Amino acid sequence: MNTTLSTAKKSCTGHSGAPLAQTKPVLSTLAALAVAMASASATNLYWDTNGTTAGAGDVPTGTWGTSNFWNTDSTGGGGGAFQTSTSATDNLVFVAGGSTVTSPFTVSLNGNQTGNTLFFNYANTNSANIITIGSTVGGQTITLSGTSTSYGSSAGAGTVGNFLIDVGSVSSSNLPYVTMNANLAVSGNQQIMVSRGALTLNGVISGTANLWIWGGGAKTITGANTYSGTTDVRGSLTLGGTAGSLGTGAVNLNDNSTVLTFAQTSDYTFANNITGVGASSGVTKTGTTTLTLTGTNTSSGGTVIRGGAIKVGSINTNLGSGSIKLGSLPADSGSLIYNGSGETTAKTFQINSSASALQADGSGALIVSNGIAGASSGVKNFTLQGSSTASNSIGAITNGSATTLNLIKAGNGKWVLTGTNTYNGTTTVSAGTLLIEGDSSAATGAVTVNSGASIGGDGTIGGSLALQSGAKFVFSLTNTLTVNGASVTFGGFSVADLVGLSSATASGTYALINGSATVSLTNVSNIGISNAYDLGGGKSAYFQASGLNLVVIPEPSTTALLIGAGLFLVLRSRRNKRIA
Repeated sequence: MNTTLSTAKKSCTGHSGAPLAQTKPVLSTLAALAVAMASASATNLYWDTNGTTAGAGDVPTGTWGTSNFWNTDSTGGGGGAFQTSTSATDNLVFVAGGSTVTSPFTVSLNGNQTGNTLFFNYANTNSANIITIGSTVGGQTITLSGTSTSYGSSAGAGTVGNFLIDVGSVSSSNLPYVTMNANLAVSGNQQIMVSRGALTLNGVISGTANLWIWGGGAKTITGANTYSGTTDVRGSLTLGGTAGSLGTGAVNLNDNSTVLTFAQTSDYTFANNITGVGASSGVTKTGTTTLTLTGTNTSSGGTVIRGGAIKVGSINTNLGSGSIKLGSLPADSGSLIYNGSGETTAKTFQINSSASALQADGSGALIVSNGIAGASSGVKNFTLQGSSTASNSIGAITNGSATTLNLIKAGNGKWVLTGTNTYNGTTTVSAGTLLIEGDSSAATGAVTVNSGASIGGDGTIGGSLALQSGAKFVFSLTNTLTVNGASVTFGGFSVADLVGLSSATASGTYALINGSATVSLTNVSNIGISNAYDLGGGKSAYFQASGLNLVVIPEPSTTALLIGAGLFLVLRSRRNKRIA
């Protein structure tokens, strides 16, 4: 079942029956371009809602190729000649201008069908403008070449040229919603031009076509397209289904407010390069799946992650130059995953959702120099997570417009806070390591470190610090963590909970925590030399009785042996002198 739409067209009429050249102000620029490519021999055929019955009304469900629904009468009055098939010089319009459609309808395809252009009429009184072309997704094939357009099914294939789908005016109260289930296969470098109106393309586009998505109305693509040409988008376009894609060519967001939305229901990798100059244009991710972007994005628009996750190897290369918004509404929940070899980015990060995350899974450190801020009111829960143990870092974390911003550290990796943080919520270290290297004096919320997680650094904490039983503290020869909150408490802590302490540590006294906070040593073991912890290699360590100061010494038994050996040598020397 094939339908062929030819490029031989000149004087085709508009939706109301008037020549398209005379209705150019009503049509989009794209439609006018298609008209300019028309040939003089074009004939207008209309899918009449009543078949061979004169008059308007009814539901025009039928089969293209067997039903006598095609007519030259644009009014739907049944005055023209009816026919079952079309030719390569016919301009095809669904439905006749004077017809009234009372419910959604489907046009099935049978045999090889031909045509010139394809329009969906909005200048009528349709009350249920839901039109489906092709009864089975992928069951029909449209093959595009330099001379004609082919519409068909798996039973055959045809050829097509420059192809216009005009789905009506977005200002019309009778705006049709059209679903195209046919596949498109292209030979030659042709243009597939989709203009105004709401349209869903469920078929697969293959070959060397260039796809133009222009005009108002929602456009959705669900097919796993493989065409090698470029894609030009003006308006909005959603990639849905399990693998809705745009072939392999570059994607140009060619309007100030163009939005390309990824809404696939399965994890998907988008390798296309993205270009564009619109400051308000950009990429949006919805749903719960993970979208991996591997192409170069040079657009000036931003990135919005409303659900699921976007994964990139380079934030600077794979995302546009605009801001990165984690969420658009409070109910959103989105994550950005970095899995590159190390990168510093100065992009602006904003939090709009109630729950969002930045995840570092790369082999090298991710450095977010500009930090992150809340971009809307309400409570924001921001998570730093991932498996990377490199020194991933982030600049200032601030409330911005948020009422409260809470920070969570999750995952087995490491994150370092390097900025001047002013967020007013709590900080919870659930897993992995969080180092405080910047000034968090103004971040006065409580800091809690859960069992198995670690905290450390030489910065300042403005709130109280509580280490739960099993929590770890990162030891460093030169770092002292300053805590200016009310207290430092422990649920159970010992020298064994110091990460980085070993028998190789030089003997001496080390201040682990200082500041104005009151340090409670309740539930702390290894206090005093008599309770020293054996580090091995002849070294021991213990906590002093006040504050959290660590003393590393040679093992007491070793010290006693050394003293005893020294005393023996002294006594022996004196005895030898007396004998002499």
